[in-house]
Amino acid sequence: MLIQQTSTQKAKYMIILQSSKKIKMERTLLTIRIVVDDIYREKKELRMWKIQHRYLKDLLCEFDDILDDIAARAPQLKQLFQSQQVSQPPYLTDKLVQMQNLIQELDTIAIEIKSEVLPEFNTRQRNPPGPKVHNRRSIGMTSHAPSVGTWILPSGGENYDQAGIPTVDVTPMLDKVVIIDKLSHHAVKHPEEFNVKPDDFSSTSKEGFSRKQKDIESIYEGFSRKQKDIESIYEPDNSAIYDKESPSTSSKGVSMSKIASVDIRPKEERNPIHLELSPKITNIDSLPQHLKKCLLYTSLFPRNYEFEKDMLVQMWIAVGYIREGNKLLEHTAGAYFDELLSRLIFLAAPVDESRYILEENVYELVHDYATSEYARLEDGNINSISNTTLHSSVLFESIVDPMLYKSFHKLEGLHSLLLLHDSRRYVKDIPYDLISSLRCVRVLDLSRTQIMELPNSVGYLKALRYFDLSGTLIKSLPQSICSLSSLLVLKLTDCLNLFELPKNMKNMVNLRHLDLDVIRQLKVMPPKLGRLTNLQTLSAFIAGKGRGSQIAELKHMNNLQGFLRIFKLENVLTVEDAEEAAMYDKQYLCRLELQWSLACDEAVEVLEGLQPHRNLKELVIISYGGLTFPTWLGDSTFSNLTNVFIYNCQNCILLPLLGQLPSLLSLRLGEMHALTTVDHQFFAGNNTKGFPKLETLDFDGMPSLGKWTGMEENVMPRLRKLTVVDCPNLVNLSELSNLKSLRHLEFSLCFKLPSLAEKKLPPSLQTLIITDCPKLKEVCQENGADWHKIVHVPAIWIDYERNSKQKRYSNEAA
Repeated sequence: MLIQQTSTQKAKYMIILQSSKKIKMERTLLTIRIVVDDIYREKKELRMWKIQHRYLKDLLCEFDDILDDIAARAPQLKQLFQSQQVSQPPYLTDKLVQMQNLIQELDTIAIEIKSEVLPEFNTRQRNPPGPKVHNRRSIGMTSHAPSVGTWILPSGGENYDQAGIPTVDVTPMLDKVVIIDKLSHHAVKHPEEFNVKPDDFSSTSKEGFSRKQKDIESIYEGFSRKQKDIESIYEPDNSAIYDKESPSTSSKGVSMSKIASVDIRPKEERNPIHLELSPKITNIDSLPQHLKKCLLYTSLFPRNYEFEKDMLVQMWIAVGYIREGNKLLEHTAGAYFDELLSRLIFLAAPVDESRYILEENVYELVHDYATSEYARLEDGNINSISNTTLHSSVLFESIVDPMLYKSFHKLEGLHSLLLLHDSRRYVKDIPYDLISSLRCVRVLDLSRTQIMELPNSVGYLKALRYFDLSGTLIKSLPQSICSLSSLLVLKLTDCLNLFELPKNMKNMVNLRHLDLDVIRQLKVMPPKLGRLTNLQTLSAFIAGKGRGSQIAELKHMNNLQGFLRIFKLENVLTVEDAEEAAMYDKQYLCRLELQWSLACDEAVEVLEGLQPHRNLKELVIISYGGLTFPTWLGDSTFSNLTNVFIYNCQNCILLPLLGQLPSLLSLRLGEMHALTTVDHQFFAGNNTKGFPKLETLDFDGMPSLGKWTGMEENVMPRLRKLTVVDCPNLVNLSELSNLKSLRHLEFSLCFKLPSLAEKKLPPSLQTLIITDCPKLKEVCQENGADWHKIVHVPAIWIDYERNSKQKRYSNEAA
C-alpha cells in the first residue's frame, strides 16, 4: 500500500507515528509466535535455534534502542512540527532507514522459518482470508486496526507524493506475521504433519527449549509505553502517565492507545492475585514470565544486599520490564514486588524491615540461572562482561581500574550500570568518555560515590530513565542534565553540598520522581517547575513571590503522591492565590504539611484556599497565624483523615471541630499559646459522639489553657493514650473516668492541676505517669486524697520513680 498524498507537516509526522506503532505491534506478534512450532522440531535443530534466538534478541534490542532515541527527541520533533518546518529532519530520516533495515532482517528470519516448517506457505499471500487470522486481538492487535503506514525514506526510483516525500510499499511487513500466525494455528490443529514423536525428546531438551521460548516471549513486553512518548511529537499535551485512552486517533478514528494497550500475556499471568502461591521456589521457570524477568534483575545484587521496594520497582520500570495497563506503572510493578514477597522470594531485612533481601536459596537459583545479559563484576573479574551484556553491577574494590572502564566502552548497548560496593567511596570522578559511551543506558546508579561534579557529557544519555546521585558530594548539576527528556527518576537525597537545581528543570517533562530534601538542600525552587505535570514524588515545594516560583506552579501537578510539604506560605497573600495551587485536585496525596515561616494576617484566607482532596490521610499545620481555623478542617466528609498535627499556632483562640472526623486515630496539638478553653464544641460539636475512633491525644505547650471540659461518656470511646504536657495554668480537668478504653495517662509540667478526677480512673488504665506536677504528686502519693482513685493501676510513676506499693504488687503478681 502506498502513502496517500499529503500536504501538511502534521500528516507527515502522523505517517511516521503510525508506522512506528505498526512496527511495535508486528514485533510483538513475532516475539510471541516465532518459536511456537519449534517446540515440535527435532532435537538436532536446537543448536541452530540457539544461534537464531541470540541473533533475534540482538536485532530487537537494537530496534528498542532506536525507538527509545526517537522518543527521547520527541520534544524537539514536536517543536519542528509546531514551527511548520517543511523538510523532514535528517536525524529522523537516518533512524527510519535503520529501522527499515532491521525490519528487512526480521522479514528474512520469518521467511526462513516459514520455508523450513511449512513449505505450502512459501507463496506470499498479500490478502489472506479474514477467518484464518482470527486471533489478532489476543496477541496485541485489534481487528479494527488502521492500515499500515509507510516509512518516509530517501531512495532512488521511488514514487513521491505531492509534498516531495518518497514512498515505500511496506505491505509485505505484515506477511511474516500472517505466516507465523497461521503456522501456529496449523501446528496446533494438525500436529501429525510435523511427524513429531514425543519419545524423540528428552525432558532436558524440552525444558531448555521451553525456557528459550519464554525468554523470547518476554523480550519486548511493555513496549507500548513508548507509544505515548512518540505520540507527543504531534500531540499538544503529553501529561498522561496513566494508561488512559489517548484522544489521538488514526485516519479511521481508531484510538492508537487501544492498539498498544491490549494485554498479550497469557490469562493466568494477567492477574497475579489468582496465581497459586508456593512457600518456596525451586525452579525459576516455574514463575510466570513477568515475575521471572523482574526476579532475574536482582542477580545484579550481591548476597544479602538490602534494597528498597521503591528503588527496585523504579528500576524495573526504567529497563522496560513493566507493561502499561489500566494502572500506573508503579502500581503494576508494586504488585509484582508484593507477589514475590508473598512467595517468600523477597524477605524483610533483619534490622530495617522497610528494606528487603533475597531469600538464600533463591539467591543461589537466580545467580545460577541468570544469562549473559546480566554481569555482576566482583573479585576483580571483568571477564564476565560480553557483547551480549545489557545490565551490569560493579562490586569489587578496584572500581577505578582503567581496564574496567575500557570494558564498559565496548558495551554501547548497556542498559544498566550499578555501583554497589562500599568501595564507591573511592570513586571521585566519572571519566567524560565513559559517560559519553553509555548512550543506551537506562539505569545509572552512582550513589554514595565521592564525585563532586558531573561532566556535561551526561546530556548525551538520552535513554537514561533512572539516575541515582544520592549521598554524593556534588555541588551543582550541569545544565545538560535538563536535556534528558526520558528521565523518570532523579535521586538527590543526602547531597549535602547541593543547594540549587538547574534553571531548566522545567524541560524534564517526563520526570516522575524527584527525590531530594527540598528544605535542607534548596532555598528556592527552579522556575516554572509546574511544567513537570508527570511528577509523582516531590518531597516539598517552597512558595516564592516571583513569577514562575509562586504556589500556582502546583496547579497541574495532580499526579503527586505520598507526602508533600509546602513551605513559606507567608508568600501567598490571597485566597485566590492559594486556590491556584488546586490542592483539592491532588487525590493521590496521603500526607500534606502546610507551614508558615512568619505570622501574617492573610493566613486565614490562605488556609481556606488550600483545602486538600478528601482522600488525604494525614495533615500537618505549622506556624499558622490565624485566630480560628477554616470550616473545612474538621468537616466529616474528610473520612480518610487519620492523623492531624497542629503546632505553633500561637494566635489561635478556638480549636477546629475535629471531633467530627470519623476516622481520626491520632491528634497532636502543640504550642498554642492563646488557647484558654477546650470544651464540648471541640470534642463533639453538635453530635453526641465525638472522636469515634481516636486512639491517641496529645496536648503540649498551652500556657494559657485553664479549663478543659466536654469529655462526656460517649466521647472518645476508643482513646488508649492521653498526654498533657506543659499546661501550667490548667486547673479544671474533665472527668477522665468516662474514657473506658484508656490505658496510658501522662501529665507533665501542669503545676496548678489539683486533682486527676472526681471519680475513680477507668479500670482499663495500665500506666499513670506524673512529672513535675507538685499538686498532683501530693494527692497521688500513698494515702493521698486521690490514692483510692488510682490504686488499681498496675504501673504508677511519679517524678521518674515507681510507687513502692505498686512495685510490691507487681512482685507478688509475678
